[in-house]
Amino acid sequence: MVSDVVSGFGDPGRSGVYRTGGVTRRPSVAWRADTGAAVLSTPVLVDDMLYAVDVRGVVHAFDAADGTSQWRSDGVDAEWDQLDPLITTALAVWGDLLFLPDQEYEGCVFVHDRSTGELLHRLEGGAGCCTIVGDILLLTDVSDGVRALDLPGLTLRWHNETRTGLLEAGPAISESGVAFAALGFEGHHTHSGVVAFDVSSGTEVFQVGDDQGGRCPVETEVLSPEEDDFDDEGPSDWVLFGQAHPVVAEGLVWMPVRREHHDDGFHPAPYISAEVVGLDPATGQRRWLFQLDPGLWSEVYGAVAVADGSVFFTALQGGDPEVQEQPAGDVMLYAVDIATARPAWTARLPGSPVGSPVLSGGLLYVAMRNGTVATYHAATGELAWSLDIDEKIVGSQYELGAEHYGEDYEEESLAVLPADGTVYVRTRAGIFALR
Repeated sequence: MVSDVVSGFGDPGRSGVYRTGGVTRRPSVAWRADTGAAVLSTPVLVDDMLYAVDVRGVVHAFDAADGTSQWRSDGVDAEWDQLDPLITTALAVWGDLLFLPDQEYEGCVFVHDRSTGELLHRLEGGAGCCTIVGDILLLTDVSDGVRALDLPGLTLRWHNETRTGLLEAGPAISESGVAFAALGFEGHHTHSGVVAFDVSSGTEVFQVGDDQGGRCPVETEVLSPEEDDFDDEGPSDWVLFGQAHPVVAEGLVWMPVRREHHDDGFHPAPYISAEVVGLDPATGQRRWLFQLDPGLWSEVYGAVAVADGSVFFTALQGGDPEVQEQPAGDVMLYAVDIATARPAWTARLPGSPVGSPVLSGGLLYVAMRNGTVATYHAATGELAWSLDIDEKIVGSQYELGAEHYGEDYEEESLAVLPADGTVYVRTRAGIFALR
């Protein structure tokens, strides 16, 4: 096994906390590597090599120190801006093996030698997101369910064909070996949720879903039965889990929540407000709640990060629900104290964030679509440094013109990877190293 692997979200619980030192002072661009196509999935650092996959499915291996190309694989034989859908799933590493799922075109998982790029195997029978859990390769596929294969032989341990509709994002893994995976959202199919199962056996621990009759927290005048199309007990909301991976930390399972306030006579117009919840890891019951002002339009971007008694996330906050379209509002970075469920601090961001915030060396890293990478002190929210890399950072396929149903099952991938003394950033053009 390779011990020095730096991948998305820092640890098996996907808490967003990295053991690396990051970059404490304002950096400059040390190198940039043009991949010939946009990169939408988080790169992986293994020892002195950085691996990235572009939207054509081409795997690139770079010298992490200077960006020199070491090898590249083949991908879809087409111009990337003509592809629809695009390949967005991330790489996984175990020892000398590199796993790339291709659900969109080949319906398999490619297994490469990570030193040479040689294609060693094609795992048939479905693709999905690849997650390494000790000596188990976990494959979560939207249509084919969940498979667990033993490494290095790639023999099937178990397969649950009914556990479909999972978000194409690596599940969070607890210290006891339980996986927590998010469900995607698609009308008349899957309406979000969290599924917990034992990695070794596949046994389900719990599953929780949406609530289409959630009691609205906004105080309103109760209408008479004649005025109310639904009931006379007050407004109800559709409460859904966010399109992001769960986080296991501080004894709970953390998820963003999207509360849809219906236009049923109680609200000035349909609108959305955001929440963050902490679930019991054994039952899925809610144990912790933080609500942004439920009377204003708000929405959490990506997943949360959890560290040192605080929950961190980015959100649109302050929109006027009188406006039918999503209104322009402040994009904020939040730190919420877990003990009190109250904000410790907030900071206004200089642009629309991509993915989720992550922590390294006491700093929170946030990437923006306009090409700005900014860091904030986790303890105070003060800006540590900010850098415009002069290249767009793309969040999703739709931003590149691709349109397909799979977007309902995709998480916006992390855009920054903090290492010791270097931060790697995926962009529309390739990879940047800030040092």
